[in-house]
Amino acid sequence: MTRMAAPIALLVSHALLSFGMLRGSASYDGAGFLCLLLSFALLPAALFLLRRKDFPRLPLRLPLALALTASLILASLRLSTHGPLAVPFGTTYVRWMPLLALLIPLAYLPPMPGKVRRGLFFAALGMAVLLRLWLPVASPAPRIDTYVVIQESAQHLLEGRNPYATPVTDVYGGKKSYGYDIKGYVYLPANLYPQAVATELAGDARYAHIAAELGFAFLLWVLARRLWSRDAAELIVLLALSHPLAIFVLDGAWTEPLILLSFALTAYALSRGKGALGAAAFGYAFSLKQYLVMLALPWLFAERRWKLLLLSGAVAVATLFPFLLWDWRSLLSEGVLLQLQAPFRQDTFSLFGFLSQTAGIVPPKWWTLLVSALASVLSAVFLRGLPRVTAFLAASVFTLYTTFLFGTQAFVNYYYLVSGMMLLLLAAGFPLPEPPEGRSENEKNI
Repeated sequence: MTRMAAPIALLVSHALLSFGMLRGSASYDGAGFLCLLLSFALLPAALFLLRRKDFPRLPLRLPLALALTASLILASLRLSTHGPLAVPFGTTYVRWMPLLALLIPLAYLPPMPGKVRRGLFFAALGMAVLLRLWLPVASPAPRIDTYVVIQESAQHLLEGRNPYATPVTDVYGGKKSYGYDIKGYVYLPANLYPQAVATELAGDARYAHIAAELGFAFLLWVLARRLWSRDAAELIVLLALSHPLAIFVLDGAWTEPLILLSFALTAYALSRGKGALGAAAFGYAFSLKQYLVMLALPWLFAERRWKLLLLSGAVAVATLFPFLLWDWRSLLSEGVLLQLQAPFRQDTFSLFGFLSQTAGIVPPKWWTLLVSALASVLSAVFLRGLPRVTAFLAASVFTLYTTFLFGTQAFVNYYYLVSGMMLLLLAAGFPLPEPPEGRSENEKNI
């Protein structure tokens, strides 16, 4: 094994995951599922190398540039003109991706002057921001239940009505059912606060998710710039913002960008020794989605100071408190239990999506809980002894990936979260000892 084995294994795993998501962007796909399996198989190898503290000592620019170029080319070949990719937004988006794929190797692979690379980076960054700000204008009312629930519920809250008890529009007109009836807001309240603010300020709740993704990218740069070269930090940011399906996740109003921002803030705080900030950020992240309860153990291993653990719990409870006082029954039934009680869907992009379609096997409800708990315990214990930020992020990536791939429900937004967490681990999870001259080995590779 070379010194670069761990980050390269992580990058290849990320690339396979991205391609698998492209294949199965809407639901289960056989070839896409195979890519996910291969991607997942590389993850334990990367974690094993992390456990050996086999951290890199060579520049990461080359593998990052190749990974970004491959991702852009695959996305250019695969993306169609549906949904948010209608003219003129889609024309701009689809033409920009292959152009960026051409420019990346020209700027980052040869010994190009730094000004050229900086110019391309800021142009690509500006284009990513422009596309995201343009998205709600180009796609003002996507026909998907997640958008309708989030947009209408944010408006209900601004009007002083209980979002959990106020009905939302059935965007499918009764023609599509997933085995449950949506009667109001179906997410935890921590998601609703930024969505309501975005609706009040910009008229569209998705701007909260757009701001969260851009904030996540900024923190990626801050974290990666400390450990890697400036070129590598820029490429990690572009890899995040050029994810083939990021636009689809934002258009559909899935809430995972809020989770990524919260975890990036947690990682930043851990890497800077800011205990209170990290505890508060994790507490907020913990309150965003039910499946994040499985990350309680990795957090317990990373932050063992009981006062800060109590702070995390207090922040999580505080996000629920206003709605507990308002109407705890509707919060419990619609915001907490509805998704937990949802029946198994055959189109889920996971092992049981494959088994249900090929062998008619439908998993029991307790299966997801069991596999998540095992992944959480095994990863948290195995990664003990590593720096806190490394152990926490690595255990979180492995636990989430296992939960989704071998669980009973997983779709494109779930794997978008995993891919973002992989980049966060890459940006913050490879700390090196300081050499005598006071600069890290990574910085010497600029």
